[in-house]
Amino acid sequence: MQDETGKLKEDFNKEMDAAPSKEIIEESISELKTVIKADIKEVPVVKNKMETQAGQKTKAERKAQTRTGIKTQVEIKEKSEFNKNEKMDAAIVTGASSGIGHAVSERLGALGYEVYGVGREFAQDALWNQAWFHPVVCDLLDTEKLCAYIKEAAAQSNICILVNNAGVGYYGLHEELNPKKIRELVRVNLETPMILTQQLLRQLKRQKGAVINIVSVTAQQSNPHGCAYGAVKAGLASFSRSLFDEARKYGVKVAAVYPDMTKTNLYRNADFREGEEEDSYLLPEEVADAVEFILGQRDGVVVSEITVRPQIHRIRR
Repeated sequence: MQDETGKLKEDFNKEMDAAPSKEIIEESISELKTVIKADIKEVPVVKNKMETQAGQKTKAERKAQTRTGIKTQVEIKEKSEFNKNEKMDAAIVTGASSGIGHAVSERLGALGYEVYGVGREFAQDALWNQAWFHPVVCDLLDTEKLCAYIKEAAAQSNICILVNNAGVGYYGLHEELNPKKIRELVRVNLETPMILTQQLLRQLKRQKGAVINIVSVTAQQSNPHGCAYGAVKAGLASFSRSLFDEARKYGVKVAAVYPDMTKTNLYRNADFREGEEEDSYLLPEEVADAVEFILGQRDGVVVSEITVRPQIHRIRR
């Protein structure tokens, strides 16, 4: 037994003599740390997300790639791009370059929608510079081009809101109008909303979206010195009511907003304007409030008509 114990001690001492010293171990650890640091320095650092994109394309190029087709029809501004792999919920607003349409577009953008705003011309204002806003420069009377633009937008985004806002007004004794003005009244105020709704209704049904028609209080009353304008607005109101009954079972919300005298350029062809007192007219943002209220209802509830009026009725000539 003693011989075996002695042999074990001898073997143990030999192994200890062969083991590296403390100094050797510390030196090896130091060398290893140096190698690791060198490897880390060779790893490329990504400064920002945009540098990881293929080719480091300019904003305009990336925008064109994302919105292929629209770029040939809509003026493209240098903006941050949207997610290429995901369609955004979007709205189409006519008459978006000023007044109520401009205010509604701003409101929808604030609510998180991508907005295609249709108008004849746009000022390069705060709305123009928003990444979510796409100006569609088009004459509403050019039906073929308008439909092509709308189809292009519908192919690029999930169109779930249509706001038929664009309007034109001619006032005075009816015999003082002319066939051209009457045709324009009918086409802009009534024909265009019906055509755009027809073009988008299938997609709106799939999205369970909304059609909001900006009508006028003139649709609800007699309109001497505005017979034709009141008639086409009454037609748009009738269209809204019938479309609601037709589309409600598909989950589509159809609503009409009836604003009274609003401080816009609608009366540029009239011999009168809104009054000077603040309580004699509406602001475009207050009509946008009504649109937001309609969209804010829970699924299963539809506010089909809203009338918005100033406190007093007063005009100036």
